This record gives sequence, structure tokens and C-alpha cells, in this order.
Amino acid sequence: MLNIAGDPDAMLGVPMSVAVFLLIYRFKKVNLWNKVTKWIVTRISILSLDIYLCCYIADRLVYPYFLSHYFDNQSNFGWFFFIIIPCVLLLSIIIAEVKQLIFKIVRL
Repeated sequence: MLNIAGDPDAMLGVPMSVAVFLLIYRFKKVNLWNKVTKWIVTRISILSLDIYLCCYIADRLVYPYFLSHYFDNQSNFGWFFFIIIPCVLLLSIIIAEVKQLIFKIVRL
């Protein structure tokens, strides 16, 4: 079965990734690449594996809270999807930063 947009290995994954990198490249060409944006992209790229690995921890913390407090039916919960995903991403970034800080202190 051909998967169009549902999985990480979906058919649209590669074009979307290429589009993101072309957009970043375009920012560099038109001098929209200030120090803050460069620092954010650099930190996220350095932490990308840790963010991916910490995403499970963030999922286990965020989803049960929203399910117990806001879940009435599936369609109602769909509106909270746009709140949950940024929360999971932000929490994953925080956990990854703390892990990096601990490793730096312990010198691992």
C-alpha cells in the first residue's frame, strides 16, 4: 500500500525536507539570517537526536494530562492537537538541553 502523508517514511517526507532546507538556504541568500535565528537553528540541529529520543518522555507526560482533563470525544480532542504538539516539542527541547548540560557538567 502506498503511504502518502501518514508515516515518517511517507511519500511526502523527502519533498517537505528539501523544501525546509531550501527555505533555510533562501534565508541566507537574502540576509534574513540574524544571530538569533542562526543560534536557534544551530541548537536545534545539535539537539535533534536528543529531541527525537526525549519525545517519548514528553509524550508520556503531556498526553495523559490532556486525556484526563480535556478528552470528551475524539473530535473535541482534535482541537487540542495544536496545543499538545508544541508542548511536546518544547518539553523535548528542554529535556534535551538539560541532558546536554548534565553531560557537560559531568564531562561525558
